[in-house]
Amino acid sequence: MSSARLLTRRDMLKLGAFTGAALMLPVGRRAIAQSAESSVDFTPYEARLKVPEVLRPVRSDATTDFYEITMREAEAEIIPGYSTPIWGYNGLYPGPTIVAREERRVSVTHTNNLPVPTSVHHHGAYVDGDSDGHPLDLIPPGGRKEYKFGNQQCARTQWYHDHAMHITSTNVYKGLAGLYVIKDETEGTLALPMGEYDVPLVIQDRLFNSDGSFLYPPDAAEDNDGFEGDIVVVNGAAQPRFEVGTCAYRLRVLNGSNARVYDLAFSDGRPFTVIATEGSLLRQPISVTRLPIAPAERYEIVVDFTADPLGTKVVLENRRVERDEPTREIMRFDVDRAETHEGRVPDELVPDDLQYDDTHLPPEPNNVARRREFRFERSNSQFTINGLVFDGNRIDANPREGDTEVWTVYNNSGGWVHPVHIHLVNFKILDRNGRPPHPWETGWKDTVFVGEGEEIRIMMRWPKVPVTNEPGSFSHKYVFHCHNLEHEDHDMMAQIGVQTNDFTVSEVSVEPPPGAYTDKQEITLTATDPAAAIFFTTDGQNPLPSSARYTAPIEVEASATIKAMAVDATGLRGPTATFAYTIEDEPLLSTLSLAASPATLVHGQSAALSGKLLDSNGHPIAGERIEIEARPAGSGEFDRLARVDTNPDGTFSLSGIKPQRNTEYRAVFEGDGSDIRESASPVARIQVRVKVSLNAPLASVKRGGTIVFSGAVAPGHAGKFVRLTVKRGGRVVANRSAKLNSASRYRLAYKPPAIGAYQITATLPNQTNNLGSSSQTRRFKVIR
Repeated sequence: MSSARLLTRRDMLKLGAFTGAALMLPVGRRAIAQSAESSVDFTPYEARLKVPEVLRPVRSDATTDFYEITMREAEAEIIPGYSTPIWGYNGLYPGPTIVAREERRVSVTHTNNLPVPTSVHHHGAYVDGDSDGHPLDLIPPGGRKEYKFGNQQCARTQWYHDHAMHITSTNVYKGLAGLYVIKDETEGTLALPMGEYDVPLVIQDRLFNSDGSFLYPPDAAEDNDGFEGDIVVVNGAAQPRFEVGTCAYRLRVLNGSNARVYDLAFSDGRPFTVIATEGSLLRQPISVTRLPIAPAERYEIVVDFTADPLGTKVVLENRRVERDEPTREIMRFDVDRAETHEGRVPDELVPDDLQYDDTHLPPEPNNVARRREFRFERSNSQFTINGLVFDGNRIDANPREGDTEVWTVYNNSGGWVHPVHIHLVNFKILDRNGRPPHPWETGWKDTVFVGEGEEIRIMMRWPKVPVTNEPGSFSHKYVFHCHNLEHEDHDMMAQIGVQTNDFTVSEVSVEPPPGAYTDKQEITLTATDPAAAIFFTTDGQNPLPSSARYTAPIEVEASATIKAMAVDATGLRGPTATFAYTIEDEPLLSTLSLAASPATLVHGQSAALSGKLLDSNGHPIAGERIEIEARPAGSGEFDRLARVDTNPDGTFSLSGIKPQRNTEYRAVFEGDGSDIRESASPVARIQVRVKVSLNAPLASVKRGGTIVFSGAVAPGHAGKFVRLTVKRGGRVVANRSAKLNSASRYRLAYKPPAIGAYQITATLPNQTNNLGSSSQTRRFKVIR
């Protein structure tokens, strides 16, 4: 499917957006969007913990269990006394649990009775790409699709959820998630808690309107920072209580939130035992008192209530937030009965040689086929991987079946965190920032939490791709991405094409050969695969599928470096070939630069532009006319702003300009001499930022008092929202948004909750054309 034919995220949202408050939620940079408060009446621990129902097959044969699931609108009692509209698998929130056995096949036919396209990703599955839930492999409204799973995997906790391109975050938020558990004989020999003492915990966070409906405003969906609610929901119940006996419980914990990271701990500080990661049971149990868990990560833990007196109440907490924040308390365990159950944690769980299966083959650290680096970055107001957003027509990694690879994953995004999920394969974490991984993450993983500024190396061995039916458009194709769902929806995702052992990539050759020539040359490029497309550049830059496509001989009149690569029909890219040509006695090529002072231009603030004109040998070109031009960013023709001449050192400047909002500038040199040609780099674009002001009439306010903040931005922003973030002691204590009036001014009253020093920052979020904004910070105190 061509990416050009896809519905945009905004188009998707129009098909099935929530009703309710259409306000823009302020967002913070720590990988989250801190939301407004829920407005529903709510009593913690009033709801009992629900255990998702286990789905029964509609039929079975000697090898396969067959299931049918319908995605549909329904209602659920998440907060006692309220009915919440949801989108659910079989109308349930969370969806029903599928329990499978190792080596026994499962077929699940999903019917989409929702108003938007869906794609069901079986998270952690060893499956062909056509059954993986590729984000472009969509089930249209009213459509059906069969997903086939071989289950050649050892015991583990997996889950399934929506993965539709650009709308995963909203679809999952509305309820499209469920568990998939695989059991095997080895696990059955262990004395772990089982049956009613083996309990899943699907932890999510949500916002609610006053009528109990979910609150996920369209503006929040359009923002790409990540969305957080202020009420924790476990197994579809808001902050529930779980009544337990005096014995040990196995808890299968899934962080199913859109963006929130939890740091799990019990209110009394009791230790608990980690026994499994996403891909398998651990070799040995790990005792901890705290356990961080990022979106999509799963850990299985055992908590022992044997020694607790009846009447004990202990809270599972999120230590990642302050004690007085509403998402601090996740759920409560009430010890209400005496019970004897033989479930326990053995000293040894499962040795490595019994963990190997098709998804985690034994890696070969001394035979690493290739090493790859992936940088998860914030680039030009977009979340990117290696500077690129997702393109379904591009293959970003082409591992070969059976090969061991080492990937280094960097978080260079400047404040956000990224849970990185790789489809199809499990991996082992080699090191985290040059140090061994945390003890609880030494097992097989399919998702790794990459914190701010972190560098993590992982090793995997790619399995043979199973094809359980006739190969389709997505056979052998998978993705990897950030599992902050808003980051994923805003294209922080890349594509994998797993290759069979006999594959070869197409290479490019050239005629005539590179070298020095006295006349212009016609360069012919040829690919070893005649059906492959050839992409090239003539300025020495590395080619991409977005570069010029080769269709006819390239005329080279001046010295040039041609770089070319071939891309076959599957999107697999061959190596980049470099061909350098020198044409003697040809006119010199010029280079042109342009910069702004100050470097970040602010709307209406006086600034200057300057640059330099050089020949191809780096010598200044004096006395030449430079055109300075401007236009609205990204559209229309450039209009002449001024003409300036170059100085003896090749420099030029233009002062006294007053940049307007969303404007870009360029310098152009056309060349007018026999020995000087027009600039090879004639355009330099400069972004203009919008200034935000923030005024506070008081430097201090008494406890219980209210302080009023006001400010303005440049004209033309009426109806937009300014984001105000309040911090105390370096931690965010509140986020608010204020709407700009017709004069692009705003006003906000805030009542600080406690005595102390505060700071408030006003920021105008990115609006259009990926241009940013400046921000203002003010400080004040709350006194007695």
